[in-house]
Amino acid sequence: MLRLCFAELLDPVGADSVDLEYSLYDDGGTLVAECPGREPIRTRDEGRLFYAVEQELTIALQSLRPDLLFLHAAVLTLDGRAILLAGDSAAGKSTLAFALARHGFAYLSDELAPIALESMCVHPYPRALLLKQPPPDGYELPEATRRTARGLHVPVSALGRGRPPEDPVPLDAIFFLEPWRAGRRAPRANPVRTAEAALRLLANALNPAAHPDDGLDAAIAIAGSARCFTLSAAELHTTVELVSHELGHRTGP
Repeated sequence: MLRLCFAELLDPVGADSVDLEYSLYDDGGTLVAECPGREPIRTRDEGRLFYAVEQELTIALQSLRPDLLFLHAAVLTLDGRAILLAGDSAAGKSTLAFALARHGFAYLSDELAPIALESMCVHPYPRALLLKQPPPDGYELPEATRRTARGLHVPVSALGRGRPPEDPVPLDAIFFLEPWRAGRRAPRANPVRTAEAALRLLANALNPAAHPDDGLDAAIAIAGSARCFTLSAAELHTTVELVSHELGHRTGP
């Protein structure tokens, strides 16, 4: 049985109700997730089951908290400030998030960034980090990593050295990952003006229609409140060093 309280995900203090309840079981080799009022999810692969349940959770969260702008982005924190990594699929944001977590950053999410527009704070959304392929040498996977048809699921508890924050974290910087290019010799980070950053944020927004002007004002406000960069990644360790340098932080071993 999987019981989910959305208030606990977005505000862990004092939450005691159950919003969704899934029954998970194996039906002769077919994995099934049943939730009252919803069509059962049936699949033979646990990775696809995780994905389908998570999609339902994301949609339900957006309907319960239309005041938040939900962005498709990885989120980490450094010195009590939130860092967003946004980019297209296969841009490498999950791999970079995994590496940053190994260098002193606290992990919040690799897929969803719910932002409170009044405070410009990012709510934690703890979920297993999903890598589509193993990271390069020097970034070994934890023993608790689980492999499915969708990739490598790294539990939150195995990421970083400390417990992830439970409270919303003020937004500091946003890195827009450029498409990965093999053979790139050195990473590059370039500042982005507010107007361009706002358009990039809109491209990664999941619920823009819940906000005035289809999310444009919200995207402009977020872009104007954070340091924004495009990031062309190269070798992973040097990319981590570049991100840390732009944030004024020195990476550890």
